[in-house]
Amino acid sequence: MGRLVITNLCKQYKDNLVVKQLDLTIEQGELVSLLGPSGCGKTTTLRMIAGLLDPTSGSIKLDDKEIVNVPTHKRDIGLVFQNYALFPHLTIFENVAYGLKRKKVLKSEIEKRVKAALESVQLTGFEDRLPTQLSGGQQQRVALARSLVLNPSIILFDEPLSNLDAKLRQFLRVEIRQLQKKHGFTALFVTHDQEEAMVLSDRIAVMYNGDISQLGTPSEIYDEPSNSFVANFIGETNMISVNDVREESDCFTAKLKTGEIIKVSKRKNSTSIEKVIMFRPEHSQVIKQSDVEKMGEQNSLNGQVEYMHFLGSTYTLGVRSAAHDKTIICSLQPEDYKDLSLHEGDDVFVTWSKEKTYIY
Repeated sequence: MGRLVITNLCKQYKDNLVVKQLDLTIEQGELVSLLGPSGCGKTTTLRMIAGLLDPTSGSIKLDDKEIVNVPTHKRDIGLVFQNYALFPHLTIFENVAYGLKRKKVLKSEIEKRVKAALESVQLTGFEDRLPTQLSGGQQQRVALARSLVLNPSIILFDEPLSNLDAKLRQFLRVEIRQLQKKHGFTALFVTHDQEEAMVLSDRIAVMYNGDISQLGTPSEIYDEPSNSFVANFIGETNMISVNDVREESDCFTAKLKTGEIIKVSKRKNSTSIEKVIMFRPEHSQVIKQSDVEKMGEQNSLNGQVEYMHFLGSTYTLGVRSAAHDKTIICSLQPEDYKDLSLHEGDDVFVTWSKEKTYIY
């Protein structure tokens, strides 16, 4: 099993409401990430689920059983921490076997299950080593094996990869996802790394100010952000303030402070208008102002090339425009960039379609 249902969960410290009536359901075999900036309440939420913090109010049910008043060690929950939390004086075998010994599992069964758990995280042959003899990535895999060996209903990950270097993080997040699919365990993964959440998750709960701003699949969160916070937090964005918004029959028209009119397709989240438009760098094109005939019927802003950065698979251009207080970011494929033959200071148009424009 492993279905988690959180209802009206709150945590308050005096006048500070850290988590605000949070509702979240994680289905059996699903991996959901709590994603958000520091202080948004995601780790507090995880600690309440684990039993390390008492909620001020609300319900936490695991497989239809209320666990708010159940001690941590009786909740059938696995925990993988940021700092590994391994016993330095115990061998790897003893670390992984610790929980089974506490449960008084037969010795023969312990040996069988520890061996299988270490094999699943590719640490066969490391049984007799101490944690200090392993790398950070290997220690994190031991911590995961220690949870897997108990066959818990759900595993909670508290930013487990944040202490590792970038290359190792990329490797381990793929490994965790593959293990989760192979074993089919339910998981809640807390992170502030948006790329990590996108790679790992079946669904992402984007948290802000103690509540979930949007819950959806990675593609839903990225392609249809529900508000300006989610749009700005997930991926690179260009967000431009507008002075006036009017609703037409088939679209919105937004007037910028410099007079340009931007068209925005209507979509399900275009309900609360905060007078800001958004489009993503990869949805833009750059055209020299001398090639204005190539622009077509698209949204456009003129400006000057401020910088050009080569990132390996793409080029990033910064375009300074009077319509925007910040530099507009454009992402171009190498072949498109080379065809333009641009230099810093060149006059250009940034163009993008109304279908790829969002309004909040």
